[in-house]
Amino acid sequence: MKLFVICSNVPYKDHTTHGVTAVHIVSYALLESFSELQCDVTLQVILTDPPDRMSLTEADTLSLQTLQNMGIKLLPPVFPYEYLSSNGKLYSFTKRVLQRIWRYAGNLPLAAFYPTSRAGVKIKPLIKAIQPDAVVTIWSPEGVAVTHEMHNTPRVS
Repeated sequence: MKLFVICSNVPYKDHTTHGVTAVHIVSYALLESFSELQCDVTLQVILTDPPDRMSLTEADTLSLQTLQNMGIKLLPPVFPYEYLSSNGKLYSFTKRVLQRIWRYAGNLPLAAFYPTSRAGVKIKPLIKAIQPDAVVTIWSPEGVAVTHEMHNTPRVS
């Protein structure tokens, strides 16, 4: 089975790295299981925290290399600067005020609530090119937002 997996954090095998939580461990365990089941897995990491993050840490890189050694294909991670507003600030005071006004005035775009949905412009063509049997988002509302309105590919969250 061919799977396109989206995570909002770099998966980690254990809690030995500062900041690693259950979401990292569960993501890793699921990816490891997919690999053991001989699934053809492509991993897309969409980083969300911190908003000014521009690169992977050394520990992130090592964890991803371990996954790659299992046979998981890695796509370049998506960093917050790729989908946040041009000034790099997710919500300014003015934007928050306008969002409250728009909430009562009409429909807001998905990006108002999930800025990562803007990364869909980059990720949806990759999914179409890979043609997975399913898109799996692991503990990632951002992954769900990115794949919003993809009706021709089964999605599992």
